Amino acid sequence: MNQVDIDKGFPIMKITVNDKDIEIFEGSNITSLLAQLGIPSGRVVVERNNAEIISRSKFEEVILNEGDRLEVLNFVGGGLESNLRRI
Repeated sequence: MNQVDIDKGFPIMKITVNDKDIEIFEGSNITSLLAQLGIPSGRVVVERNNAEIISRSKFEEVILNEGDRLEVLNFVGGGLESNLRRI
């Protein structure tokens, strides 16, 4: 998001991603958020509000709300075990 978009009057809201406060457009879904952040959606897990794991198949459907807290984790493989790494 840039100042031009904000100046045009597009409504924005604040959410928290991995403990960092950011601004996104109202009505954004998880797919658009990941694109805005430059994160490929193929190998990530998204947790919302410390309770709900959002499956990749729902990324387009889940509309984010003002104040949402998200954790975005990336799958990392290696050795005998797979791990999740915070992005």
